Amino acid sequence: EEEEEEEIDALEWYTQRMTPVQRLRTLWALCELRLDLVDDIRDRIDSAATGSRDKAEAEGFEHVDDFRAEPLGLDSAGHTYWLHDNVRGTGPRLYREAPPTFNKYPKNSAAAAAA
Repeated sequence: EEEEEEEIDALEWYTQRMTPVQRLRTLWALCELRLDLVDDIRDRIDSAATGSRDKAEAEGFEHVDDFRAEPLGLDSAGHTYWLHDNVRGTGPRLYREAPPTFNKYPKNSAAAAAA
């Protein structure tokens, strides 16, 4: 008899079963695949990555810095807001990024036990 495989959704697999290294390698492979399939995107990135900003502007090309997103702003709680103009043809989207949180002491450290 064949054992039935447990059905899980992709998000659970990604967040709970894959290690951070596996997730990073998967993302890298997907980016490489996307760039391999679309020559014009690779050509844009290659041309933007070579040369100076002044040369790119003089010749009417993009510079690599043009691809970097800039935050829209910050609020008093430290959240960063990002506006993306056209996400998959759905129009503009506003994203809120929470400020990073850091544990003062690692869970198993002697300082945490003493605190």
